[in-house]
Amino acid sequence: MPSSGNAADSSANVSTQNQTTRKRVPFDGGNRFIKWFDDCGNPRKIPSYIYYFKDWERSPQRVDKDSVLIESDGKTFVVGQLAKEFGGRPTFECDKNLLAKDLFLVALDPGIDNDRLVVETLAIATPDTGNDAAMSSLKKLGGVRTFKRNGREVKALIRHVEVVDEGLTAWRFAYRKGLFLYAQNNAVLDLGGGTGIGRIITPSGNIIDSATVIVPGTAKLASKIAWGLQGKESFTPDADLIMDAIESGTYLYPTMSGSISFEGIFHQCRRDWLAEVRAKLKQSWLNQFNKVGEVLIVGGSAELARELDGRGRYKLATHNQVANFPQFINLYGLSEAQ
Repeated sequence: MPSSGNAADSSANVSTQNQTTRKRVPFDGGNRFIKWFDDCGNPRKIPSYIYYFKDWERSPQRVDKDSVLIESDGKTFVVGQLAKEFGGRPTFECDKNLLAKDLFLVALDPGIDNDRLVVETLAIATPDTGNDAAMSSLKKLGGVRTFKRNGREVKALIRHVEVVDEGLTAWRFAYRKGLFLYAQNNAVLDLGGGTGIGRIITPSGNIIDSATVIVPGTAKLASKIAWGLQGKESFTPDADLIMDAIESGTYLYPTMSGSISFEGIFHQCRRDWLAEVRAKLKQSWLNQFNKVGEVLIVGGSAELARELDGRGRYKLATHNQVANFPQFINLYGLSEAQ
């Protein structure tokens, strides 16, 4: 299991002649960022966008560090920053279970010296392992895939696919690292771009399904800000550009004549968004909340909920050995066997 951003046992490479064997390859196809461990065991993230090139379109000659170019099954597509620049769609607007057969290829990198990869277990998260159609689709990711990754041919064999519920992945890592103070039911609030999910999990690692709740993600926050901006300006703001400006911390919306600061609107809208999240949790956990020790806040949007940290049972996930830990905790959880 990786304990830091460096190479680690569970994703370590065992190389033979032109072949790399990896015990476990975790893949977290988030709404805002796609995350995996590179061939050296370092956590990676790229924007969660995909763009399929038409037959008549030229694919990029150069691929930046925040993008991966894939040629597979007669298709050429790019995932990450370049996909965004080419006008691709954010993955949360698509059915990610259907996209998974393409997206997970990003994580299959045998390293610069090899072209064959054997994966003992591909670990991937899904919102609901009780969804039979989604599970069937994800289980089909196993087997042999031959494709090109950034121009290099790769032949990969996936022996086993393990599908884990979102939120449970973070709970596993937090529980084993002793991040929960109380040996009782605890909760995970996983805040993403499209949506968030709240789950109450028992000390034995079982999800209480009746307490699972979907809450608005930062797309909802961005739409609130867009509405506020539209009331002041004579254009329709793009929610995606707003989310980019929030992530960068500039709170500047680009326009033809310069940029507009929405920092004031942001703070008010964030308070409203967090109030909506808490109200939804309170309503759904009415009969459970008194039995919950702590609510661990994780996910790519966790930092936006920092003001909840220390208020009641809410706390932001932290780990002194992992940068951007709330965003990567699900990936680290996936790296651990059950």
